[in-house]
Amino acid sequence: PLAELYIAGGIASKISTKMTDKRFIEAFVNKGVMTSNMKEITVKLVCEEKVGLQGAILVAQMLRQCQ
Repeated sequence: PLAELYIAGGIASKISTKMTDKRFIEAFVNKGVMTSNMKEITVKLVCEEKVGLQGAILVAQMLRQCQ
């Protein structure tokens, strides 16, 4: 794949059922001259709503160890 797109946080749970809908896929991919590139992007859904908080805690712990 060309790249990966991660959808996370509160929006992820709200659109999870729409991710497999043909209309979502077509709307995501059909971008004119960029269509071939869009087809190469893997879309991943992160359903853990507190992933941002967990990431911030991890970074804070790493920064604390560097002091």
